[in-house]
Amino acid sequence: MGGLGNQFFQIARAIELIDRSFDVELIFIGPRFDSLYRLTGHTKHDEWLDVNNLASNLKINCRSISLSEFLFLGFKFFVKKLGLVSSFDMNLDYLSEYKKNNSIVLDVGYFQSIKHVSLNSVNKVAYGLIDLLLTQEIPTKELTVFHIRGGDFINRDSEYITSIDDVKDAIESIENKTERIFVATNDEGFSNEIFRTLDIDFEISKLSPKDDFITIATAKNVFVSNSSFAFWAALCAKLAHRSIIFSLNSWPYFDFLPTLSNKTNET
Repeated sequence: MGGLGNQFFQIARAIELIDRSFDVELIFIGPRFDSLYRLTGHTKHDEWLDVNNLASNLKINCRSISLSEFLFLGFKFFVKKLGLVSSFDMNLDYLSEYKKNNSIVLDVGYFQSIKHVSLNSVNKVAYGLIDLLLTQEIPTKELTVFHIRGGDFINRDSEYITSIDDVKDAIESIENKTERIFVATNDEGFSNEIFRTLDIDFEISKLSPKDDFITIATAKNVFVSNSSFAFWAALCAKLAHRSIIFSLNSWPYFDFLPTLSNKTNET
């Protein structure tokens, strides 16, 4: 459910529950329901990695969703949208009550905080990605990479949007600067506007999402936007290459991946 970054967190949730002695089956929305999934208002993202392989490598049982489960999933999203009481994105402490009652539950959510998954479970997924993409076997690249997310972030609160000052502060904080900056982005126009203003040598990526991920995951210096894609790539970089990670002050994944930011630089 959601893009791959979201799905990696859902795999981490499955690992968390398995480690807590739950019987877990990971359910994927396969191509059979693609059109119905889009009709519910959700975007079906291109998948550059086979999550079934990742889950299998991590010893998680997985299968495609059934029609009845898909309809129930749609109901849960409808209830959530109405703001009614819903079991969407349940905290781990609350979920333990189901275990006491031996209840079967369709555990649905994005699970992107320490209330939903532990650092250990998140790291297990990251090491699974490192093994699957063989990023540890690639030498650390003397490269500074910025992941800039525009697009759907442009209309959000300004703290989530990467500004010229954010980029400038990050560049000034990098001790061992590389000559050219590599920019992975979903919004080329927005990124060009930022970096041309700073009058620095930069290159907008023309790579596939998979190759962008690998480039971030093997770079020496990484600036991340507040996206789950950037989070997982940066975490792989940190674990496999001890990369230095920079972020906005509003970085939502600090419990899993501490970064350098304006806030930490000021303290």
